[in-house]
Amino acid sequence: MKKATTLVVSLLALVLAGFAFAASPLDDDFNAPSLDPKWTVSVLGDAQLQEHSAKVENGKLVLVAAGRDIWDDNDNGIYVWQAATGDFRITLKLERLDEADTSSKLGIMIRQDLDIHAPNVFAMAMPKGIHIQGRDTRGGTTGPGSSGRIEWPDRGQSTIWVRVTRTGDDFKQEASYDGKEWVSTHDEANRWKDIRTVKLPRTVLVGIAMTSDVSTQTTTGIVDDFVFEQLGDGPPPGTGFVVPDAVDEQGNPQPGGVVLYRENKPLGSGYSGTPFLVEVGDVTASTGGPFIKATPASGKVLEGKTLHLAIRVSKTASLVKDLSTSAGQAWIIKLPTDPSEDYSAPGASEADFVEYEVPSNWDSIDPTDNIYGWIRTKVTVPKEYVGKDLWLVDWNLDDEDWTYWNGTLIGHTNSWNSPRQYVIPGALVQETNVLAIRGRDGTGEGGISMWAPKLLAGNPSVGIVGQIKDPEGKPLPGVPVRVESPVNEWGPTTVTVTTDASGKYAAYGMGPGEFTVSIASPAVVAEPSSKSFRAEGGQTVSQDFTARFIPFFPDPVDTKASDDFAGTKLDPKWTAQDIGDTEPGSASVSNKVLTITANGADFWDAEDRGYIVYQKYSGDFVATVKVTSVPTTNDWSKAGIDIRANNQTGAVHVFTCATLNNGVAAQGRSVADTANQFNVNTGGPFQPVYLRVEKKGDRIRAFWSPDGKVVNYLGEINLQPLAGEVLVALAVTSHAAGTLGTATFEDFRIGGIPAVAPPAPAVKLGDVNGDGKVGIPDATLALQIAVGILKPTSEQIAASDINKNGKIDIPDVTKILRAAVGLEKLGE
Repeated sequence: MKKATTLVVSLLALVLAGFAFAASPLDDDFNAPSLDPKWTVSVLGDAQLQEHSAKVENGKLVLVAAGRDIWDDNDNGIYVWQAATGDFRITLKLERLDEADTSSKLGIMIRQDLDIHAPNVFAMAMPKGIHIQGRDTRGGTTGPGSSGRIEWPDRGQSTIWVRVTRTGDDFKQEASYDGKEWVSTHDEANRWKDIRTVKLPRTVLVGIAMTSDVSTQTTTGIVDDFVFEQLGDGPPPGTGFVVPDAVDEQGNPQPGGVVLYRENKPLGSGYSGTPFLVEVGDVTASTGGPFIKATPASGKVLEGKTLHLAIRVSKTASLVKDLSTSAGQAWIIKLPTDPSEDYSAPGASEADFVEYEVPSNWDSIDPTDNIYGWIRTKVTVPKEYVGKDLWLVDWNLDDEDWTYWNGTLIGHTNSWNSPRQYVIPGALVQETNVLAIRGRDGTGEGGISMWAPKLLAGNPSVGIVGQIKDPEGKPLPGVPVRVESPVNEWGPTTVTVTTDASGKYAAYGMGPGEFTVSIASPAVVAEPSSKSFRAEGGQTVSQDFTARFIPFFPDPVDTKASDDFAGTKLDPKWTAQDIGDTEPGSASVSNKVLTITANGADFWDAEDRGYIVYQKYSGDFVATVKVTSVPTTNDWSKAGIDIRANNQTGAVHVFTCATLNNGVAAQGRSVADTANQFNVNTGGPFQPVYLRVEKKGDRIRAFWSPDGKVVNYLGEINLQPLAGEVLVALAVTSHAAGTLGTATFEDFRIGGIPAVAPPAPAVKLGDVNGDGKVGIPDATLALQIAVGILKPTSEQIAASDINKNGKIDIPDVTKILRAAVGLEKLGE
């Protein structure tokens, strides 16, 4: 019996061992005469412009490619890939990498898709050493830097092994010099860099990537023995992978979105090269974009395999006009201008404008930092493009632009080095047009400094417009509206736009698809808060909302802790002190104003330096204050409400503040005695402003308002050290070590979080019976009310009192009847 048991245990151990080390269908020892068709070779970015290849030679995979780099916000190089899902470990033998540059790279890459800006993790080696890097967000920067890396012996000419293990969102790199003993890839001080955390989807692309780090020079890399181990959450039985990929005639990846179909029903959409894990069977994929047309591709998904669907695309964009000065376009500029000045209208006065060369640095006209200016030009468009969508592309403005076409805002970007791409809806395109750009320069160069706009014709796009009003019909300005289209022929789309002074919003330049429009701010409540629909290319869909700003001030107000600063000295409930290494500051009260004089290098870094006036407070609350001035000592001088764990210089805190020339900001420190980790700011010069901080549990939300009525949301963060009793401080820093600056505050209030009720649905004028439309029955009902046969409800009065005289009379009935038969539109 004992021998039989031993035999069973031994057999079980062998079975388990065989299971643990079973070869994966993704493995490759590259001993076949050519590259296994399970791999797809993609050349990314500017590497497409140089010689490139991926060939099996003598049992090795030999890569040849150039590429500016795989770094920053875009990737350029060669990528040989398959699809995978779940947790896994990948091992790769690196035999050689020729040194086109000390930062040439070769290794294992895991990507979300084939967009050159896509999130990814790259466990690689360079002639200068071994490192793992990643990009967290699409178009975001890549990091961390490779300081502390271990060496690649002989600068890439000796064999090493690298491996990467995925566990959830963590990717751990290890290296080996003999294929047996695995070591950290960084020295002890930089050991934290061994693990790169990136929130990639569970289904990803995995493979081998290389870049020369030189746009015009190729390099050669040789690898062997790609080994894939599934550690958990692998593909279920009966499923396989499909990767739709937009490619040009040479097979190179092209930007755009892809949609995957089965039996004419969408299975999903994503950026070009997105891997999907689906049940086996036939599928079709297509792609789209503003400047491409496609031939759909079809295939059959097999269990455990990767199907690559190459969707051939051709470019449809045509140049309508080059708007550079060198191409003959005449531009004018007014610099500086007051932030309140508006020259967006086609007929706006140009009396004080001067000639302006595009592109050029507007500092040659006025080198002052933190100023606004207006730039205008008249654009003639050939008759064949009148009434059609056009695109204003490939230009910059340093730093922030608001761009208008014939008086309508078509785009806004707050980033000095980002190429703009704005659609001009066909309804706005005439033979003669006015392009007006309001620009803001922070520091450094200003204006259209690097690239002049180009006007292109492309494919018909979707536009979504609307207006947000409160139940009384008053427009709500400054409200963020989020437009989402996860299933879209041009790829997943998420756009956030903001309502203007009249409560209107507009989002243009999107592909056909399923859309959801929602109010995207905790500063606003709406009922309903979102609307969903489908829109096709060439359509402009209108979606209006009824909403209300949340109450700005606390309710109820804690009168003991609040302060209107009506006395002649600081109330003893406050404690005032310098914080950090700083020159002495002070606090004084007079005429309902708190004045704080402060020094301090900054509230940032690992230590805060300035002056705080604080009191302790417990529980959930709202705190508000009006900041009437800030120090004039630095663009980033600050004054505002600081929620702190304690009064130590390195305390966990959230600082909601006004700045001299960077708008309103919310920033802070999530770990004590470390540099501040987060910041969001609006940009622009100081204006008196109300600040609002809401604490609920460990969540801190920041808001601001120009008047205590219009409420703008800044951001929020959850910080456990701030869950209990906190310090509520009025804080100031001059952001100029050794130089004192002064800030003033008024009307500090603190108390309960006010109740927020959604607004009642908006009343449709003329809809007396409440069926959502205006018809003859509504006119009949209004007439019965007007002559006294029926007594109206409050809702019926709101719907029927067209002339706003407080009652329903015959003139109201006449208007409702005219609207019912199509002779009039009510409310216009």
